[in-house]
Amino acid sequence: MKEYLIDGNNLIGKIPKLKLLQKNEKSEARAGIVRYLENYFTGNRGKVTLYLDGFRGEGVRSARIMIKYSDARPADEIIKRDISESRNPRNLVVISSDNEVTGFAKVCSCEVLLSEEFYRRVEGSKINSKNLKNDENIKINELNNYKNEFEKLFGEKK
Repeated sequence: MKEYLIDGNNLIGKIPKLKLLQKNEKSEARAGIVRYLENYFTGNRGKVTLYLDGFRGEGVRSARIMIKYSDARPADEIIKRDISESRNPRNLVVISSDNEVTGFAKVCSCEVLLSEEFYRRVEGSKINSKNLKNDENIKINELNNYKNEFEKLFGEKK
């Protein structure tokens, strides 16, 4: 099973709406990244850990995502520590654009995904999901049209 280690502040900086929000409302940006990840990882059996710089404060809660606050240290240190302590780093997917974190993760045989690439994948999956829903609606409309034509030709049975 894959385990995702996500550099939260780094990812927030790659999502335009959250990046803007973080300048004035840090706690709202944190809540936003948690919702964003919960939506994406719904149905995924992998474990997800989100690392955030700073102290918990009021804190953001999630039933799906483990959130680790770095307190007075940089979150990068906590991510690297967790990689080092992992029993099987080959199952880890590290999502960050921080060169120090990604370099360390690669040396430890983790899969690395840059934050901007992860963002593109999430947005791409949303587009594909919308296209799928549109395709389903088109098929339903076609079937309804066939049904209406059939009823005109053969009359509705009562």
